Amino acid sequence: LALAAVADQIGGTIDVIGTPAEETGGGKVIMLNRGVFDGVDAALIMHPHLGTYLCLPMLGMRSLPMEFRGRSSHGAQSPHDGRSALAGMIQTFNAVDALRQHIIMDARIHGVITSGGERPNIIPEYAAGHFFVRAPEMAYLDDLTERVKNCARGAVLMTDTQVTFLEPEFPDYEPFQPSWTIAERYTRNVESLGEPVHRLPDRYLYASNDMGNLSRRLPVVAMM
Repeated sequence: LALAAVADQIGGTIDVIGTPAEETGGGKVIMLNRGVFDGVDAALIMHPHLGTYLCLPMLGMRSLPMEFRGRSSHGAQSPHDGRSALAGMIQTFNAVDALRQHIIMDARIHGVITSGGERPNIIPEYAAGHFFVRAPEMAYLDDLTERVKNCARGAVLMTDTQVTFLEPEFPDYEPFQPSWTIAERYTRNVESLGEPVHRLPDRYLYASNDMGNLSRRLPVVAMM
């Protein structure tokens, strides 16, 4: 509203664009691909918070859902006929836990089991899980994703099951790289109004957001 009052004096236009589904929906990625930000020279993104914070670089993120299939059998009467899909999923998690010892400090892998069977006396023929893989650079994200997939492939050999990697729930989030030039000017103006701007102490804000894709196309600063 304040900028609109002086828009004629400074030239250019100011657009206010709502961008939903930023954390696990990729709203900005979809809008970016459909031309919503064509012709935009710079963007300032506001995120509600308890105070005013300067947003640090964020990690890129990839959604990696997978499902295991085995063979159902009675767990007591004929366990030798079964192949536990749940065992494949659990061994994948165990392998990922071992993998974490050998990745860079700024990368992250975390996940959940979304399906693991119905009854304890029936060997599960189906299990599913979902991982998020995060990294500060896309090349490393690609490498780390393949290593997580290898964890699942190894679990297949251990449990005599099958794994399928499903389509991601949302597009890849590229690492967020803020425009420090805009951030410095924004900070200076906010502080001139008596509002402190807090700076987070870490090198990265260990989260991910679809504004990373936007920041790779045009100058972006994010304030919370």
